[in-house]
Formats: sequence, structure tokens, C-alpha cells
Amino acid sequence: MSSWFYPKPTGDPGRDRNARSLQFACFLLASSVGAMAALDALGQGPQETALLAFAVAGLIAAAAVNRAGRSDWAGRTAFVAVLLTAILLVVEARDGFRSHAMLVFPGLLLVTVMLLDKASYVTTASIILVAVTALGIAEKKGLTRAIPRVRTSTNYGSIFFVDLHLLVIAMIGSRIVRDTQRNVIDLHASIDHLSAANQELVQTREHLLESENRLKSAQRLTHVGSWHWNLSANQVVCSEECKNIFGQPQDYAPTLEGLLQLVTPRDRERVADEIQQGIAGRNGCSTEFQILRPNGDLRTVTFTSQVMLDAEGSPRHIFGACQDVTEDRRAQEQSLARQKLETVGTLANGIAHDFNNLLGAVLAQAELAMSGLAYGSRPDEELKAIQSLAMNGAEIVGQLMLYTGQEREADGLVDVALTVEEMAELVKVSISKHAVLHSDLEEHVPLVRARGAQIRQIVMNLVVNASEAIGDREGTIRLAVRRVTVRQDGSRRLAEGLAEGDYVQLEVTDTGRGMAPETQARVFDPFFSTKPMGHGLGLAVVSGIVRGLGGAIHIESEAGKGTTFQVFLPCADGTAAATPEPRDGSTRADRAATALVVEDEDSLREAAAKMLRRSGLSVLEAADGTAAIAAIRGDADIDVLLLDVTLPGTPSREVLAEAKVLRPDMPVIVTSAYGRDFAATSLQGDVERFIRKPYSLHDLVGLIRQTLS
Repeated sequence: MSSWFYPKPTGDPGRDRNARSLQFACFLLASSVGAMAALDALGQGPQETALLAFAVAGLIAAAAVNRAGRSDWAGRTAFVAVLLTAILLVVEARDGFRSHAMLVFPGLLLVTVMLLDKASYVTTASIILVAVTALGIAEKKGLTRAIPRVRTSTNYGSIFFVDLHLLVIAMIGSRIVRDTQRNVIDLHASIDHLSAANQELVQTREHLLESENRLKSAQRLTHVGSWHWNLSANQVVCSEECKNIFGQPQDYAPTLEGLLQLVTPRDRERVADEIQQGIAGRNGCSTEFQILRPNGDLRTVTFTSQVMLDAEGSPRHIFGACQDVTEDRRAQEQSLARQKLETVGTLANGIAHDFNNLLGAVLAQAELAMSGLAYGSRPDEELKAIQSLAMNGAEIVGQLMLYTGQEREADGLVDVALTVEEMAELVKVSISKHAVLHSDLEEHVPLVRARGAQIRQIVMNLVVNASEAIGDREGTIRLAVRRVTVRQDGSRRLAEGLAEGDYVQLEVTDTGRGMAPETQARVFDPFFSTKPMGHGLGLAVVSGIVRGLGGAIHIESEAGKGTTFQVFLPCADGTAAATPEPRDGSTRADRAATALVVEDEDSLREAAAKMLRRSGLSVLEAADGTAAIAAIRGDADIDVLLLDVTLPGTPSREVLAEAKVLRPDMPVIVTSAYGRDFAATSLQGDVERFIRKPYSLHDLVGLIRQTLS
């Protein structure tokens, strides 16, 4: 029975408390009315007993409705049941019982209070007033069973009934007062709770504003902006720093199309494709590109995005960040350039030393030749030695120019072993005199797809690093090139990110001081160096080149026991094709012809002219561009033109243009200490025939013979 005092909760503490009080009132009234019905039945009053039983049934029905959580309908049910019972008792009951029934009406007013609705209370109170008035008029008109002018005598039963009704009314009123007090207390507690919650919200808002300001400051200091793209609405929201990165005002309403228009034309299509691929793959993207701000400032930006999916797994939102890395890229470029210059400085020291040796040998051989002439002997051996020394020096200079970027090579197929072999002289002058260089170059190594300058830079940086590791001690540097195969067998190489297949392995081993594990972990970082400030040798450059070629680099080292660098480059399809320039020992031209030699270096021009004359050619000489144009405009026959790229006076490109106009059938051989690409750029046109300085006079005669034929 106790469960009936706990109606179904609604979540509203005040309403639940009122429902429990209504339940209490229903049971209390039912109990009191039931007691009256029992006593009345003992007093032989069947008419009143039936009416009272109806009231008890109505109150129990109201309690059942209230238990189901419908306290409003429970109150109405109880009100109607008790009201009808009271009216019928007044009309049908005896005089004494009728008087007792009138006490029910104040109790009904208390029940209506618990409906917690002003309109309901006014309605039910009006009904009670109308009912009481109607009953009074009915009694006045004699419409009830009351006996006129006869008053029932007071007895103990009447006193009990009156006291019982008043007690019930008092208990219900006490319950209402208690609930009201609790509601007031709950209201105060709710107000305090809301006040505390409001204070927490204020503090939370302040914390959020502070966090937002910190985030804005962090984004501003690190040049990182955030953005959000709603795909369904096609709306883009950017942070303040994101707008600053793109050079836009804070009231700018961004769109993807508008932001893409700020990307440079070279990168725009690529960036748009990567964004769409990231959406299609549901994995976002990460890329780097350049933008052109409205003020004309060119900036480099990194871009990272993440795709958020809806419940059906379709892309719905994209969140991302962008960072202005312009200054970082500039710093990296400057650092890499500085590292390269430092390497060149190391090369320059070694080259200066070896060139002094070469010049010393040339002077010694020249003196021997001159002394031999004094005794009438032919200095053939001495002159051949001088020629060989000069060609060795030319090879070193040519390799140095390639390494420093003064000449460019097109991407193609490179024989790593042949490139290392050709660098022998350059490598030797670059290392410490305490180090001995050994090479182990496998024959018929597959080609790799790269530029020769990239391979030379890898070799030079690793060899110079090995030389630095040896220092002033005696040591050995070993260069090895071989073919290796990576298979799907748990090999260490696969763990390093190499796909299965054939690779060319370039290995540089030294017996230097070695590296500790913590140094090995950072050795390829762009700004990490174990050497004094400003003396890094750019292992980061090596790592970048190797990754760019699709390869990998591995390091094995132990402190005090030396270091081994292993570079793995993927093999390319194709075979090496050596295309040496034709060399012919003959110095005689097949027919008499006239050559115009345009060269500002007197000694070289005179030597070339003398050699060509010995070969049967007629030679015209010009020491500058102006003299060359005069000769071209002259009447003399000119069968071939040997043109230096750098000339005083009229530029060589104007000389070439004049020759093409006045003598369109005359072949032109271009010569320069720089490469063919440099010559083509300087002359602003294609270079069909080219011979590089310093050249052999035999090669020059052979090229002219080939040209004239």
C-alpha cells in the first residue's frame, strides 16, 4: 500500500511533491469517509452509506489515476466524486448528516489548491460556491429531506463526525503548507544553483575568451591559421590568422573558389586536384604551395586538412590548418646555400693546393724543355707532360663548375659508378691529406634516373663528411658502388620504406670517430650539426636528394669505430651509352678553307690560328665582337666561324645574329669555358656545334673537319 504514496515521477520536484500530497489527501479523505460509512451502516442509515461508498470509490479511482502520473485528472476525479457525494448527502440525508456533509466543501477547496492551476482553482471554487448557494435555496424551498423547524440534537456521533472532518481538513492543509514551504526552499535552492551556474557560465565564458585570445596569439606567432568548410552548405569559415596569411581583411567572406584564385597559377590546378582527391578518399590532404596576396607579396603556405563524415559515411565537413612558412623556407634555402658554399670552400682549399702542384709541375716541365732546346734535343716528353697536366686541371675545373651549379644537366639516366670514377680527381683534392681513398666500383651497374649533379653532390657531401670525421688522424675512406636486390623476406631495407626490387647502392665508409645513437637520430635534420656554427656539411641535403629520387639512406656507426652511409637508388630501365667526342690525331683538313676565329684571349686565339694554318686552313682573327662583325661584313670568303661566348665590344649574340643574316649558310662553332646550356642562354638561341674550353687543338681541328664535311 505504501507504493501508492509514490506516484510516477515527472522530473519536476515541485509537481511530484504536489502529486504525493494529492495522493495523501485522496487516501485520507477515503479513510475518513469510509469510517463515516461504517459507523452510519451500524446506525441503520443505508441511504447515506451508499453515497459515502460512492465517494470512497471515487477517491480510490483518483489515487489510481494519480499513480499513473496524471495528477491533474486525479484531482478533477476526486473533486467530482466528493462534490457529488456532498450534494447528494445534503439533498437526501437526514438533518444531522446533511450538516456534516456541508463540512466537505472547505475540504474540496483544499483539493482544488493542489491542482496547481489558477484557472482550475477559480473554476472549482466557483462550482463549490454555486453548489452551496443552490443547496441553501433548495432547503429554503423545501426540496430536501430536512424537517422544517426541527433541529437534530447534538450527540457524540455528531461531535466525532465534525472533529473527524476538521481533522482531515487540517491535515490536508498542513500538508499543503509543508509542500509550499518546501517549494519555497527548493525555489531558493534553485535560485542559488542557477546563480552559481550563471557564475560558472560567466567564468567559463571568460576562460573561453582567454583561451581564444591565447589561440589567436599562438596562431599569430606561429603563422598558423585554422579553417572549416561545410560541404553541404559550401561555406568556408576562416580564423583571423588564416585571413592574415592570405592577405584578406577580417570582414572577408571566404569561399574555396576565392581562396584558390590567390594560389599562383603554377600550383592552382594541383592544389584543387589534391583537395578533391582528399575528399574522395575521405582522408584529407597535405600539400605546400605559393600564394600571391592582393598587395603582390608572394608567400609559401603549407595546407593540411581532415575530412569529417556524417552518419552515412559521406564527407560532410572538412577541418584544416594552413601555415605561412615563407621565412622558414627562405632560411632553409639560405642555410643550404651556406652549407654548399662551405663545401665549396673546402673544395677550393684542396683545389688551390693541387693547382699549385700542377703549376709547379708545368713550370718544371717547361724549364726542362727549354734547357733541352739549348742542347738541341726535342722536348716531346716534357710537352706531353705539360699537356696532360693542363687537361687534368681542366677536368677538375669542369667538375667543380658542375658541382657548384654553374652548369645544369638535364634529367636523364646516370651511371653512378662511372660518375664516381670521373670524380676521382675532384674527390682526392677534397679530403684530408691524412685520409686514403679507396674505391670498389662494380662493373655494368644499372642506370638510375637522376641528374649527374645530384649524384656528384651526394658523393661530395658524404666524402667530405667522412674526411671531417677522420680529422688529423690517419684513416681510410672507402667508396663502393654495387647492385643490390630488396626482397619481401623481412629484410631491413623494407623496414626503411624501400619497395621490393633492384637498387644501386652507393656506400661511403670511413674509419673516423663515429657517432653516438643520439647523434645518428638527428644527423639528417636541416639545422643540426656537430661542428662549430657555420660549418655544417649538409647531410640534410643528401637526405633530401635521395628521397627526391625515390631512394633511401641508411647509417651505421659506433663511437670510435667509424661510420658507413649506404644510399639506395632505384634502378631505371635502359643501359648506359657512352658518347665520347671523336678524337682524331690528324691535324690536316681535307680541303683549303677559311675559318674566322673570334677569341678575346690572345694566347689562345693565336695558338688556335697557328694550329689551323698548319692544318691547311686560311684563318681570319678577331679579338672582339666589333672586329668580328667587320670581318663578316667584308668580302673575304669564310667557311666556318669559331665564336667565343664572352667578348668585349659588340656582344657575341649580335655577332651571331649578323652572321645568320649576312652569311646564313656559314656553320658556327660556339666555344666557352662554361657549358652548352650557358652558351645557349647567352646567345638566346640553340647551339648546334659546341666545343668547351680548354680544348685540345686536335679536337678543334677534328670538329672543323666534321663541320666542313
